[in-house]
Amino acid sequence: MVSNHGKEKIISLKEKTPNLNLVETVLMMVENAKIEGAGFSAEQQKKQEEELARRKELCRQMIGEVMSFSRNYLDAVLKMVYFTESGTKETMTTGKYQEKLTEVDERRRAKHDALIDSIAIANRYIRLNFGVLSDDDLEKFIEESKKRKQLVLSVQRVTLPIGIIFPESMNAINRQQVADWAMRLAEEMKLRDQS
Repeated sequence: MVSNHGKEKIISLKEKTPNLNLVETVLMMVENAKIEGAGFSAEQQKKQEEELARRKELCRQMIGEVMSFSRNYLDAVLKMVYFTESGTKETMTTGKYQEKLTEVDERRRAKHDALIDSIAIANRYIRLNFGVLSDDDLEKFIEESKKRKQLVLSVQRVTLPIGIIFPESMNAINRQQVADWAMRLAEEMKLRDQS
């Protein structure tokens, strides 16, 4: 049994980690997805269940990548800050310092690009496979699945948060907002790891 102090600590931690809570909520929505519809043969039902399990695992991997890329981006930003504030400039020629700064910034930018791509890929996959879609979008998705000879999954679709794993108050294609979110998410993961 959890004591009142333990409950207060859990509630306090949840309040301090809203971005991580959103990601976990979406992951839970995916995990709770079930096959809908009747009339499947035993073999068809088994195929549906296996495919659902495969797609859930893929979602877990994609979300894990977003979280990993968030940590990697934070590390790259911290390395860049350290480089620019460590007094390294005084020990190098101007040309060498500019070269090294460009290299550090290019690594940071590559990690930022990977993060933005991973958010877009995860959100699209989750939305198409588990989210409520308009009739037109669902029809297009089914047609594309059939063209690729993929099993059309008969899943109970859920209403996902507007930004899916990204806060609805932010724009997932705005580089600065993605950077801010990733740093907060990485800090929230660190906070959770420490408690």
